[in-house]
Amino acid sequence: MTPDAPESVFCSEWAATYGNPYLEAPTTPADTDVARIVEDDGVLRTHAVLKIPDTTLVFVDGVRRMEAYLTAERSGTAVRGVSGAHGVGAVICAPEREPKFERCASRRYLVWEGGRDLELAPHPTGFMWEVDSIAPGAETPAEARLQDLMRDAERALAEDLTEDDRLVILDGPLNRVRTQGRRVVGYVKTHHRIPLDAGGRAVVATLAAGQRTSLFLPRDDVYSAYVRLPSTQPAGVWGATIRLEIPTHVGMRAAVGLADLATALLPRYAGVGHIDPRAPQNLQPVAALERHLRHGLGDVRLAVRATREAVASLMVKEVTR
Repeated sequence: MTPDAPESVFCSEWAATYGNPYLEAPTTPADTDVARIVEDDGVLRTHAVLKIPDTTLVFVDGVRRMEAYLTAERSGTAVRGVSGAHGVGAVICAPEREPKFERCASRRYLVWEGGRDLELAPHPTGFMWEVDSIAPGAETPAEARLQDLMRDAERALAEDLTEDDRLVILDGPLNRVRTQGRRVVGYVKTHHRIPLDAGGRAVVATLAAGQRTSLFLPRDDVYSAYVRLPSTQPAGVWGATIRLEIPTHVGMRAAVGLADLATALLPRYAGVGHIDPRAPQNLQPVAALERHLRHGLGDVRLAVRATREAVASLMVKEVTR
């Protein structure tokens, strides 16, 4: 009888306040939908990428913030609303040049459920809200709608910033990105579902820093590959691994080239543990961009106060009508 393999235990570099990069439900590989391997004759392998010419990378990301919860009530019936803001922008990292922020902007929303479209007057301190309304009976909660609004802004920016001599890295999956003819790659750092069987997972476990797996097809519209990043301490299989998403419309040859390019260049931007609580997956340009965007959202205490005062002003107008 073969003895069981020794068990290894790792402590994630991620701060617990950010959750865990490995969030797969407690199932066995046999319980998981297994993706089709589309490279290397259908067998998942590791790829060590050869030297790649320096290329301009554009990192696109967004941040969002919930600021206040509201209810609109009439005859005992209430609908929910949220006020919040998102910031979206990019960092351009060109060879032999200082990284620079690009197209960073914030927007503030009042999102209503139930088809309501009540507006708040602009506050004297400069805070103002765009109204977004969710149709009656829709299952999307207001909080998720704010997330979708941010994702839409990220998508539009990623599309706008593509050029033939650039690779745009969009932080997150590509499900909301229309990238026909554009060099955009999704960067997924949290593992909710791993579409590989036990053998495929064992291959991922052998990845060294700067290597990727064969391309596989987790869904019809994207190719994907796992990439290992360098880490400052032992991280286990998934603690320093990210997943790329590449649109299938580019074709296999171009997808392989984009996967190799991303695998060769991204490790140099890996997060560092003593600086970023989500190292190494949260890339250094992305972490800097997030800090910059959060600053652009303004002081949350002032935003909440402005919301409350705008609501109070609205109620006074309703009463005096």
